[in-house]
Amino acid sequence: MAEARFTTMTCSKCGGSLYYEEEKKNWRCKYCGTYVTVPVKDPEIEGIARQALIEVANGNLEKAHEWLSECEKKDHTKVATIISRMCIAMEELLRASNAAEREKCTSDLKTYMQQFWTKYKVLGPEETHLYESFGEDSADAFAVLVNLFNFMKLEDHVQFCLKKLNAYEVRSVEMNGRLLGVALSRKDGDLFKQVLSNTAHIDRKSALRVILEKLNADGENAAVLKTECINRVADSSAIENIGPHYFANYFEKSADPIEVKMELLKVIQETNLQLDTKRVFDALKGGVKDNDQLVAVLDALYKKAVIDSDTQGILTDALTTEGESEEQLFTILSFMAERKIFTQLGSKVILQFLSRKDISAEGKCKLLYYLNSYPIDNAVRNSVLKGYLCENAVDTPEDRRKILTFLLKFAPSVSTQAMHQYVENCTIDGKGKAAVIKMILEEGFKPSFARDLLGNYVKNCPDDAQTKGEVVRTLSEAGFQVDPAILDEYVTQSQPVSGEETPDSGQMQKKDFIEAAMQNGTNVNADTLDHYLASVQSTEDFDSEQVNALKASTYVIKATTFCNYLLNIHDPAKTQNCRDFVAAIEGDLRTLVINLTYNNENLAVNLLQAYLLMCNESYDTMSSVAQTLIGAGLNLRQDIKKGGTRIKFRRFIKDAGDQISPNCTRICRENRLFSLF
Repeated sequence: MAEARFTTMTCSKCGGSLYYEEEKKNWRCKYCGTYVTVPVKDPEIEGIARQALIEVANGNLEKAHEWLSECEKKDHTKVATIISRMCIAMEELLRASNAAEREKCTSDLKTYMQQFWTKYKVLGPEETHLYESFGEDSADAFAVLVNLFNFMKLEDHVQFCLKKLNAYEVRSVEMNGRLLGVALSRKDGDLFKQVLSNTAHIDRKSALRVILEKLNADGENAAVLKTECINRVADSSAIENIGPHYFANYFEKSADPIEVKMELLKVIQETNLQLDTKRVFDALKGGVKDNDQLVAVLDALYKKAVIDSDTQGILTDALTTEGESEEQLFTILSFMAERKIFTQLGSKVILQFLSRKDISAEGKCKLLYYLNSYPIDNAVRNSVLKGYLCENAVDTPEDRRKILTFLLKFAPSVSTQAMHQYVENCTIDGKGKAAVIKMILEEGFKPSFARDLLGNYVKNCPDDAQTKGEVVRTLSEAGFQVDPAILDEYVTQSQPVSGEETPDSGQMQKKDFIEAAMQNGTNVNADTLDHYLASVQSTEDFDSEQVNALKASTYVIKATTFCNYLLNIHDPAKTQNCRDFVAAIEGDLRTLVINLTYNNENLAVNLLQAYLLMCNESYDTMSSVAQTLIGAGLNLRQDIKKGGTRIKFRRFIKDAGDQISPNCTRICRENRLFSLF
């Protein structure tokens, strides 16, 4: 401590200044070393002052005033009397209950302090003798003095009284609280620990709040001190009386290092106080330095039973908050799984996690692995699978397939509704859609679960042509049927299943689709082939393979449809198809009248005559078709109308001469058109 000097007396031998020597309890000359004894006029007043200070320490101000009166009777100018006045006035100020009282006490204290500063600002023999005379068992009196002089900023006085103070023996709970304030203001860790060690005479609740709110924990030594102080005073009574809200606020707002907070948390968890687990975890999580500390926080919190909503909240935040460390997330999940701490998680939370952009596909699969052990009911699992399958566009198609591989194990099955929604409406996976459908089928999804799936897809396909072809092939090969009406509508569409329809395209051609549908049990309507032929307007639109596929089922052809096919379509297989179609004709070909313009002349002829005049196919084809038509009852000799006038067909052929095709002329001759009999 700083050297306490006495300046109102000097050495009797050399006139030098004096200083107080603690070991000898006496004053000594700084220059010649002579001890100087200070005469005491009234030894009783010191004892009276001591008693007044002890009453102040114990809060008995009425008794303190009585002892002060005794001092004043002895000598109102003595240091003992003035110090007693100041201590009582300061205590009264601290206890003042209203502004008027505080104003009066402040005025009195200022007056007494001025008196003291005038005469005793520098520590002198009279004052030191006073303190020396207190003797043993005066800790409370010195506690009052330390508090007073620290307030007055009289450093020599504070240090002298601290030397005399045995903080372990202070009995006044109030004074111990004040001493904690002194220790904080002076950054005196030793004094702080001494006061806290006096556990029988401190208000543990107040002391703990002082430690948490005011004791600095900056730096390693300070943190160790704070931790030590917490352990000294934080018993179950203090903690439970403070309450959970206070501690939650501390964990949230205090700048103390995580080590100090963790020590407090461990102490709290040994009591009956129930913390807001979610709130405390949120407050501590941001301060942890590594996963070991995170586990330590969880371990401390889960030493007691935690309400399910808190666990649910911790997991929900960890799963759904963008930017949360992937490593931290899995530390939390693995901790919960290892301790078998389970809670219900809804599909919304899991889907939010799967929608995070900051978690890798591998991380998401790892999460699903952990969640697989949670008591998540099948409805939630199916909802997660459906939601991810049909709505998650965050992950790349490649990553989606990785995650779906796991989800297809995570959920019991893909619901029929989910399959319909994905196939018929979703384009998330682009060209990988067929691959995803195959994954679902391999997990056991049966065509019987969604009989109209393929038909609906063909009718309302949202995908590009290539993807459509791959999906149609996948579903067809898996055995999905098509509604006959949809198949009918499909075969009449001019566009192919998937873009450029060629055998080498790798896509499903229409004839393959039709054959697969029939093989899967689709019943083709009898008039589907007729509808297709009626829709074809030119040879470029005609697909002979599709016709052959449709001919594999029972069919009927309208006479008008056959007429369109015969006169407008060049078909390499026309010879055979004509025979087959004529056999399936619905109606009478002989009643058909074909109106056409031939060499600028308007003619009305039957179908056989029209075919020979209009078509320029090979002789063999034309001859065979003619015989088929003649076999169906058509008459080559039947009169025709030319410009509304009835004439013989042979006359028209002869008159036209070279304008008639050689094949037509030859077939007419072979069928005796020009013969009279």
